[in-house]
Amino acid sequence: MELTTENNRMLHRMRRVQRWAAAMRALYWLLIIGLAFGSFYFVKPYFEQLTKVYTQGAANFSTIQTEFSNIQSFFGKGKSDTTATTE
Repeated sequence: MELTTENNRMLHRMRRVQRWAAAMRALYWLLIIGLAFGSFYFVKPYFEQLTKVYTQGAANFSTIQTEFSNIQSFFGKGKSDTTATTE
């Protein structure tokens, strides 16, 4: 009878440890998922600002390319003015 009681106590302790382990594992994953979303919320304004700077930079680069093309056509660099004669 004493062996049965001791065995029962050990099984109850093992089950309690399993419950705590499951609870801690769930808390661990909730913490990781929460930190992922929280860090995204924290970093989101920086990503938006970076996207804004990128789009403005791309627009400025496009404008520079257009102006450079206009300057080239104004000075006639697009045409071949000099031809080499080989005789």
